[in-house]
Amino acid sequence: MDKKRPVILIVAVVLGIMLGGLGVITGCMGVFSSAIQSSMMGFQEQMAQGNPALQAQLEPQRAMLEAQASFQIPMLVGQFFNVIASLLLVVGAAMLAALKRSGAMILIGAAVMCALVDLFNTALGLYMQSAMQPALEASMAQMGQMPGQDPAMMGAVMQASTTIGLVMAILMLCVKLAVYAVDIWAARDATVQQSLS
Repeated sequence: MDKKRPVILIVAVVLGIMLGGLGVITGCMGVFSSAIQSSMMGFQEQMAQGNPALQAQLEPQRAMLEAQASFQIPMLVGQFFNVIASLLLVVGAAMLAALKRSGAMILIGAAVMCALVDLFNTALGLYMQSAMQPALEASMAQMGQMPGQDPAMMGAVMQASTTIGLVMAILMLCVKLAVYAVDIWAARDATVQQSLS
């Protein structure tokens, strides 16, 4: 006869699989985009050769990529560990769903690892945003000088996008940390522990 699964166990499993799956997807996309970013820029520059208007449009992007290049290795490391930790979270949640005691241990370890990785990636993102602010402002100023562009509007858009990005990053981090805390609490819950084998 199958053991009855406590509600908190089911919640932990669902949250773990959802957040772990999301982490794997975003981590893989982050690694892929970092790897091809410079290649894509080179392709665009080849397409723009002999066209001064297109070259002028690419100049702000080139400046941003150059500013971002110094962060490429820590970004790749952060996304690599994000994929690993997220995979472990999914594995731990799946094993917990199968009422394996080792699944609870893996889930707890993976949740702690995910929290540390997310703290690192968020801190790195905020630091990058701060360090790249001069390059971003210069790029936006260049774009504002193009025909048909309003410099004041470009500045307002940049400020709004920066603020929204900051708020969303912190909000997402808080939600993730709350989910990890729920997973850890659920895996350690006495009722859940009694149902495991």
